[in-house]
Amino acid sequence: MAVATTSSVNIQEIKLSLGRCSMKGDLFQRFYEIFFKSHPDIPGYFENTEMKKQEHLLKQGINLAIMHFQGMSMGQRALERIRETHNRHNLNIPPALYNYWKKSFLKAIEETDPKITPQLLKDWEVVLQNTVAFVTAGY
Repeated sequence: MAVATTSSVNIQEIKLSLGRCSMKGDLFQRFYEIFFKSHPDIPGYFENTEMKKQEHLLKQGINLAIMHFQGMSMGQRALERIRETHNRHNLNIPPALYNYWKKSFLKAIEETDPKITPQLLKDWEVVLQNTVAFVTAGY
């Protein structure tokens, strides 16, 4: 299978997809429902977390991940901060858990975007994998 490149991903469609999911209003809530059930260790990382605030932070993070994928400096700086806060010296999120994050987000997108296509889901996966690779590289 060929590895997708930045130029082969339709970023405009990713942004439209995110907009459709956000208009429906339950993407981020649905993501956390899926994510918490995906691995027994995950809920423990959120024990004292205000989830509405966390959903808002994730929404910002996804937008910044898209910017990072596009090579924008704002996205780069933001993901560097996330990589730092999530590394072994801070929140200590093991790299293996990020695959659950990615799969859960893809499932939530699939459920909440009424116009999702297999190609668009693949494009989302490329963007999310780029984010996972960047963040886990700093573990």
